[in-house]
Amino acid sequence: RLLIQVTELLGKVFYHEDVFRTGGDEFIILSVNIDREAFDRKLSNLHYGAEKHGLRIAVGSCWCDGSLDPKETFRSADERMYSDKMAYYDKNPGLKRH
Repeated sequence: RLLIQVTELLGKVFYHEDVFRTGGDEFIILSVNIDREAFDRKLSNLHYGAEKHGLRIAVGSCWCDGSLDPKETFRSADERMYSDKMAYYDKNPGLKRH
């Protein structure tokens, strides 16, 4: 049920982008030809939509102008996702899974 809700939210926010489920509960969204302002607006909409629907999601993002290697872009976004997740559990230690 949770994966369906997240998938629907991603589809609403990133309706023109390619959304891929990479396994488990992780997704990658590829946004091509999007400026930084539009990128940040979509991230803000994602966070707002998740909060509105009571979804707790960790988000990692990396905007680049094409000058980064794709592997570096994915690695950077992945690191930010784990940082976001750790920050959430630091604020809510009772919810951390062991």
